[in-house]
Amino acid sequence: MSSFRSLFRDSAAELRKPHTLVLTALLTALQIVTMLFALDVLPTLRISFAFVFQAAAGMLFGPVVAAMQCVAADLIRSFLFPVGAFFPGYTLTALLTGVVYGCFFYRRPVTWPRALCAKGLVNVVLHIGLNTFWMSLMLNQGIWAILPERVLKNLGLLALEVPLLVITYTILLRIPRR
Repeated sequence: MSSFRSLFRDSAAELRKPHTLVLTALLTALQIVTMLFALDVLPTLRISFAFVFQAAAGMLFGPVVAAMQCVAADLIRSFLFPVGAFFPGYTLTALLTGVVYGCFFYRRPVTWPRALCAKGLVNVVLHIGLNTFWMSLMLNQGIWAILPERVLKNLGLLALEVPLLVITYTILLRIPRR
């Protein structure tokens, strides 16, 4: 339990470093730009690869910084480039996504099983579960009406997203840390 607490404490300490703030801002900007080019397949189905930058923040700086980065990207995108009405539930999902990536990847090697667990948790619990609930509230539709397409999309994309996480980690390892 103390290692779990130290994970959050060490991540919060990263906020004191100027290079953390600069790289987090860069990751936020890249995430926003990537979200702008998301593919809208259906009104309730959007495909984006912005998760790579969320996971990178978790890998580099931990759950606290990754959560703040995900929230900042969600809020900035929502206010500068709105797609529908703003709903704070999606911001909560973004925060939890950063926490998951930070808990799984901060100061730990990104192995295939770890990447599958982290991305599976984000896709199943947060995207299929929580975001489908938020979407049903926003669109005033029943959960069961939009659930099948969201399950197919999120589980289908796992085969592409997990290797992207491992590749991202491999690239980040090659960047010299100062």
